[in-house]
Amino acid sequence: MIYPVSEDTLLLKKQVEQQDLEGEKALEIGTGNGLIAETMLEKGAKVTASDINKKALDQLPNQIKTVQSDLFESIEDEFDLICFNPPYLPEDEDKEFDGSETWIGGKQGTELTEKFLEEAPNYLRPGGQAFIVVSSLAEDRGLKKDFDLEVVAKEKHWFETLYVMRLSIE
Repeated sequence: MIYPVSEDTLLLKKQVEQQDLEGEKALEIGTGNGLIAETMLEKGAKVTASDINKKALDQLPNQIKTVQSDLFESIEDEFDLICFNPPYLPEDEDKEFDGSETWIGGKQGTELTEKFLEEAPNYLRPGGQAFIVVSSLAEDRGLKKDFDLEVVAKEKHWFETLYVMRLSIE
């Protein structure tokens, strides 16, 4: 299943649209529907998009370099901007259904996010930044404090609050 465009995707897209990406190198991890990678391209970036699902990569325009990868597993470059809208909801052991891999981020909902945040600095150029979506429904495990994240956008919905957080590299 390919993750559809949803509120979280649109919130991340707004942050990307505010960036000056002309000539910058940008990476989207877990591209899913491809909207963020395509927005980076429209903003003038040289874009690489990765996803574990080859079908997600096959739908992207030819101007976007694609890499089938589980997080950074097959990524071999450094970037000015990395974006990731991870599966971020906590696992519900009582409910398993088709497509849940697109939104379940582990038992607490943050395990995949934490793994991304641990690895991302190794793929950012000096002065680079990473944007990541986080949900209030994922158990707060100190992400902001542990990884020195800045909240750059917040949007309340009836069942959750979505955040776009920025990780910056000096």
